[in-house]
Amino acid sequence: MSTLARLNCPSCGSPIEIVDDSPTIKCPYCGSIVAVPAELRGQRAASEAAGSNASAGNILFEDDFSGPAGGWETGRDYGVTADYNGGGYRLRVTDDEGDREEVSGGQYKDVSVEVDATRVRGPSDGAFGIVCRNSDAGTFSFGISADGYYGIYKAQYGEDEEDDDEWTLAESKRGDAIKRGDNVTNHIRADCVGAKLTLYVNGQKMLEVEDPDYDPEYDEAGDVGVFAAAGDSGKRGLEVIFKNFVVGSAAA
Repeated sequence: MSTLARLNCPSCGSPIEIVDDSPTIKCPYCGSIVAVPAELRGQRAASEAAGSNASAGNILFEDDFSGPAGGWETGRDYGVTADYNGGGYRLRVTDDEGDREEVSGGQYKDVSVEVDATRVRGPSDGAFGIVCRNSDAGTFSFGISADGYYGIYKAQYGEDEEDDDEWTLAESKRGDAIKRGDNVTNHIRADCVGAKLTLYVNGQKMLEVEDPDYDPEYDEAGDVGVFAAAGDSGKRGLEVIFKNFVVGSAAA
């Protein structure tokens, strides 16, 4: 896993990965041509040549999903198949009510999590995105779908599956920032900072809500990751490829 050189697009605010020593780069989200500062050109190549795994700035964890070295689970579970395909980490909903989240294996509390998610195909109401504070007690999900819906969701887990409880903290529809269609990539960011939960898509803030049950004395750290799930139509077939997963520290 290499340290990624990045800069933010001045037009849409999305992070752009620097892949070579070119003086300009095209933003994959809005198409703008962005000038690359001289100090960033070739930084990734130099890092890889030196074999450095050091994090840059406030980055706590990153995985470009180019291969299985990160240790993410593969195989079929909860009606969703996980594997490495298309240059990234792929989740395919194979059951009509498939719903699966996969996590990094770390423990984080106040973080900003980002990922590039390419919806390859499938029902337009299938949801995909980021999870944070995932633990045996529950999880938070930040999701979007190709029909324009987006939301922040909370789940609490009981001793038995029938004791599990899930509900919507905030939800909306027809988000103009969400790119739709097959083989389209959206940059998703989820901030989990104290009680505040914020969803961004392609650099635009979509939702912000507070967890009404948050208690700073008892709420502990949890894992972070990605998810894919069948939508309300209950149709299988959603396929999403995730790349450039980054976890950064954030102050409460």
